[in-house]
Amino acid sequence: MLKITVFNLDAVIRYSEEDMLALFASCMAAELNAPVELNPYSKLYSYEAKVRAWFSDHDELELSDALLESIRKQFHKSIKKQFLKDEDAFEVRPGVQSLFSKLEGEKKWMYGITSPFWQENTKFILESCGVFSKTKLTLSSDHGISDLEQIEIIKERGQKKEQEPEIEVVCIGKAGRYKKKGYKVLKPKKSNKESNFHTYPRFQEFFSLKSKKKKSKNKD
Repeated sequence: MLKITVFNLDAVIRYSEEDMLALFASCMAAELNAPVELNPYSKLYSYEAKVRAWFSDHDELELSDALLESIRKQFHKSIKKQFLKDEDAFEVRPGVQSLFSKLEGEKKWMYGITSPFWQENTKFILESCGVFSKTKLTLSSDHGISDLEQIEIIKERGQKKEQEPEIEVVCIGKAGRYKKKGYKVLKPKKSNKESNFHTYPRFQEFFSLKSKKKKSKNKD
């Protein structure tokens, strides 16, 4: 059976969600020339969902395609400036690259990444942290407005004939929505010192795989 492991972006890259939300709010405010508060929409997964929800609650303003594109461009420029200003704004989580390299060697084991940002933001953040793999499926707000929508797309792309793939999700935060869908959930080890610091154990340990011992043949 084909297995697909889906990593949330924040399970791959360490960054401050509060800082990113504040950065996005400032980009919206600059484009609208008006104050923008996005904390009430923090539970919405994607940034496209947040901006659409904000405009829905401010019906005196209209979100056109051109305005959304301007906000997106401004946000992408701001992310680049943030990284140039502080290279530690985005850090690859310890051990994740080792897991990726192992997954790439598995024929019946695909992996992908879901992202709350748009594709250009996601690609920049990943590549800035040295994640260049071409074999993974990387989805963003451009593909689905929620992480569950993105996972379903990954599932469809990985499905062969009528055989349904096994899905497991690697995440940092709450996992209730994944469990309701019947997905297996995995989480990296959390540090006792820092709330946003997680590290991945070895491949076999993380995926609870038993090492295959080669049977030695006794020669008479």
